[in-house]
Order: sequence, then C-alpha cells, then structure tokens
Amino acid sequence: VTFCIVCTLFAEFFSSGFVHIVSFIGCFCVSIVGFVLPPLFAIQLSNQHNKMGRSSSGEPNQNGDVENEMFFCDAAILVVGVVATVITSTLTFRELMMRA
Repeated sequence: VTFCIVCTLFAEFFSSGFVHIVSFIGCFCVSIVGFVLPPLFAIQLSNQHNKMGRSSSGEPNQNGDVENEMFFCDAAILVVGVVATVITSTLTFRELMMRA
C-alpha cells in the first residue's frame, strides 16, 4: 500500500497530471488484456490440443481445416491487438509528454 501511495505522489508531482498517467496505464493494460492475451492463449491451447490429438501413427485428427482457420483467425486478432496496443500507447504517451 505504501508503494502505491509513493508511486501516486511521484506521478502527481513529476508529471503533468495523474489523469494522464492513469490513461496511459489504462490504454496499455486494457488493450493487452482484451485483444492480445485471449488469442495468444487460444493459439497456445490449440497447439497443445493438436499435439495431444495426433494418433500413434502421427496422422492429424479429422478437424485439420477448422483448426487451421481458427489459427489464422486467432493470429489475425493477435496482430490487430498488438497494433492497437502500440498505437494507443504511443498516442497517449505523446499526449503525456506534450503536456509535461
């Protein structure tokens, strides 16, 4: 709790305003949690499922086409999430620096 208070006071005294700091942290965290982590976890779970779903002869299971479509959809959403995170964080950080 003391660390949070010290960080808050530091941000208030040495930046243009606490609102801009919270805005930067918010846009970074929300876009990561909302747009980057879910498709990343889906890709990881899909890869684990594919490894476990192969038969002893090494042949893939019957749902290969659907899994490939889902992989490309998840990968596209992941790319959009990373781009959105970079853009929103950059714009917010620039605004923070301009007001400082």
